[in-house]
Amino acid sequence: LLTQHQDSLEYLETCNIKISENIYETIFTKLKLKALRFDPQSLPKNALFYSALPLNFHLKKLVLDANVENLTATQGLLQIYKDIEHLEITNWNSEMANDVLAYIINNLKHLKKLKLPQIYANPPELAIPTLKKLHIVTVDDMDSFQAFINQQLNLTDLSISYFMRNNNIGLEAVTTHLPNLTQITMGASRNFVIPTKNSIELMKRNCPNLKKINLFKQIIDVD
Repeated sequence: LLTQHQDSLEYLETCNIKISENIYETIFTKLKLKALRFDPQSLPKNALFYSALPLNFHLKKLVLDANVENLTATQGLLQIYKDIEHLEITNWNSEMANDVLAYIINNLKHLKKLKLPQIYANPPELAIPTLKKLHIVTVDDMDSFQAFINQQLNLTDLSISYFMRNNNIGLEAVTTHLPNLTQITMGASRNFVIPTKNSIELMKRNCPNLKKINLFKQIIDVD
């Protein structure tokens, strides 16, 4: 059935479905999908499986919609789809998160949008030069989060769903090394410092192109 629609099918979601290696091979090599969403826990875990497959340059958006637990499978998948522009990971194992992040940084050369569940301690402090939009679901370790985003100088849109812990966090600190930022969004926090007029002015100096702050669903126009 999949091969009958291999030239016309643009989106595929396979969550909660048990898939054989043969079906995965068909998906990865035959389909000209633009977007793919599936459970990474069901991926083949043999590195030889991925090394035998050709690259697929059609896919633009990949969503891993469950816990990413196997480094070999994740790296193999990202190698096949190394031209993706949009990647979302809903959850990952803290012991392998930095290895996956390092692989993303070093291999996805066209990545523009990235959504990650969390940044853990000692992340790779390297830039993704093409990255424009970054969404971090939870910030628990402010130092690690800051160490990572400080390298992403080309970001224009930063979203943070939730800050954990009782840190006195100010947006001016978050934006210090993001000169190209035009919009920042934050969902909630236990202890967040509401931007004052002075802090907004400082943010504008940090980010000359900043236009909008979306704070707890309240939009602040910076202009």
